Amino acid sequence: KTLSVLEEVVANYSAAGLPLEVIYSDIDYMNNRFKNAEFDEFRYPASSMQAFVDKLHMAGQRWVPIIDAGVAIAPGYAAYEEGTRDKVFIRDHGGNTYVGQVWPGAAVYPDYLHSYSVSSWLQQKLQRFYSQAQFDGLWLDMNEASNFCTGMNCGPNESNVSAMQCE
Repeated sequence: KTLSVLEEVVANYSAAGLPLEVIYSDIDYMNNRFKNAEFDEFRYPASSMQAFVDKLHMAGQRWVPIIDAGVAIAPGYAAYEEGTRDKVFIRDHGGNTYVGQVWPGAAVYPDYLHSYSVSSWLQQKLQRFYSQAQFDGLWLDMNEASNFCTGMNCGPNESNVSAMQCE
């Protein structure tokens, strides 16, 4: 989907005389559909999202985007790079960053109970996102460290690059 589809949904509510207080956005807004708190610049340009949110706010409406607990392992992805640098992700029994598998494939999970740096990392990530488009709440999906892989460790599956295998 695209921002124009989201705008059409809001317009259709108005045209039908239906009340709309909040519009929620699923993963479609995300860069590559799996990078939390980053806009896809082709389907949901940040500057256009801000204009959309401003229009919602002028109509007394709110916007709530989804975020997921699993952070995609993707070089160049700020949330992953900064979280790795600051050691905010859950560690496995050997002291290594625990790798699981959720929607983006290989993913890591913030260890919210471990250190102050997790709070700082999350605050920076959300402030950066908020500065692009002022959301009114967050839809925290899969707020537990969900994992499509069972076992103690997940690793790359050589026969299927988009999947993980368990050890």
